[in-house]
Amino acid sequence: MRLLLINLPGKTRLQRRYVASYYAPNFLIPPLELMGLGALGKQRPGWDVRLLDCMAEDLGLEATVARLRATQPHMLVTMLGFEVCGDDLEILARLKQELPRTKIFVFGYLPTHVPEQVLERGAVDGIFLNEPEETFAEVMGRLERGEPLAGTPGLACVEDGEAVISPLRPRIDDLDALPWADHTMIRPAAYRESFMPRPTGVIMSARGCAFSCTYCVRTFGRDMRYRSAASLAGEVASLRRQGFPHVRFLDDTLTIKRDRMVELCQRLSRQERGLTWTALTRLDRVDADLLGRMYRAGCRRLYVGVESASPRVLKLYKKRLSLDEIREKVPMIQAAGIEVCTFFIVGAPSETPDEIEASIQLALEIEPDYIIVTRIQYWPGTDLFNEHRDKLDFNLYPTSCEPLPGNGIMTHSEYMAWERRFYQRFYLRPKYISRRVRTLLRTPADVLEGLGRLGAFVANRKRERDFI
Repeated sequence: MRLLLINLPGKTRLQRRYVASYYAPNFLIPPLELMGLGALGKQRPGWDVRLLDCMAEDLGLEATVARLRATQPHMLVTMLGFEVCGDDLEILARLKQELPRTKIFVFGYLPTHVPEQVLERGAVDGIFLNEPEETFAEVMGRLERGEPLAGTPGLACVEDGEAVISPLRPRIDDLDALPWADHTMIRPAAYRESFMPRPTGVIMSARGCAFSCTYCVRTFGRDMRYRSAASLAGEVASLRRQGFPHVRFLDDTLTIKRDRMVELCQRLSRQERGLTWTALTRLDRVDADLLGRMYRAGCRRLYVGVESASPRVLKLYKKRLSLDEIREKVPMIQAAGIEVCTFFIVGAPSETPDEIEASIQLALEIEPDYIIVTRIQYWPGTDLFNEHRDKLDFNLYPTSCEPLPGNGIMTHSEYMAWERRFYQRFYLRPKYISRRVRTLLRTPADVLEGLGRLGAFVANRKRERDFI
């Protein structure tokens, strides 16, 4: 039987992940979740398993349809994005029309939280709820044997015209037992992280998020599950053999378990000379000693959430981070030789222009190497959504979750104006540009492309989506 894992096309280049979707103006990382299912699917005898990344291949809808007509998969699996969830389902409706015998399955955060709304579109045969691996493997077996799908644990599907939502499966405890994401299914040259060696491989070392940020979309819940340092070092070594000199760890907080991080750094320092890697973490989960170990093990950039300079907004977000920690830890990371990219959010409920201006001033004061600014987003399942549900207009078709007018929450156009202003004030200033001369010399094409796209974003006041 033929299985096709597909990263769907879109109107613009997009990065789909379980916890987020973001635009990719000058970077693109491999589709980790699809490659993980690909590795699992290949373990099943008698299946021809392939992956088509339409974003990496720059395929539009018609070219994608032509590819699928030629391959005629028995089973098609994809992950749905966030703001593009409705668009993704429209594409799948077209694919269902073209391939009526193909069984189409989806997974992702929004399908897990609003499965009935996804199923009612009639574009998919089933949804893998929450962690997809075990449900995916069981569905492969049922299709192989010609058995009905309804009643499969962890699956939402339609039976006799009615949505059947099965109970969630228990969380997977032993992540080391899952196969590594199969990077042989992609074309490596298509993937890169900005201003880093190419190509880029990806690894997820844990699942869950133990923190309580109110805006957070969590990977499968709050309880943590960890892979071992030995498994991670083995996967890094495998990627190096496949020609990946750079790795992006996709965890929400890579350094949450310090002893595991120390062991991983020891292993990488011994075996992976010349490797570079980047990761996300929290500022309160690093210290000078650990940062030194991380640098020696190849870490060259950390992404950290600052979000706001307002103590009131940070408390509203339940960020559990002080301004003193921010001012202490950002230069500490840089002193270790590691770049810092800080996340900021604009548009918190009741956030004032003065508070956003204070965030801009904080970014100028602490001088991170990069910033990423996004507007606040309210997604089902988050504490922020639950708290403000009666003030929000959530729709899946087209997908949006925006404040209703007249309730004291910023409008979409106000969000976007502040986001553009934030980027302009930070990046488009002589002091910053002069500081980045070394980066310009190292990766001139990346820098020029990034500045060009950023300049176009700042200048386009009609643009209605985030820069990233």
